[in-house]
Amino acid sequence: MTLEEVAEIGDRIASINPELQVTVLDYFPTFRRRFIKRPTPREMLKVKTILEERGLKTVIVQTSIGHIGPGDKKTKY
Repeated sequence: MTLEEVAEIGDRIASINPELQVTVLDYFPTFRRRFIKRPTPREMLKVKTILEERGLKTVIVQTSIGHIGPGDKKTKY
């Protein structure tokens, strides 16, 4: 999935209700499709920023080092 597609999804969700909580998981396979690389915390933070810029108020991303939520705006990776 591209960052442009993430932005489009964010636009659609925000048009329904910007207060909807959105959680993005850092999918990583353990059984099938093991060739897929797990997103880095930095990549997940970029996804969070894109969704918030689209107007979503509550965005949580799961990363390999933990969850980053709405109150974690100063988190840097």
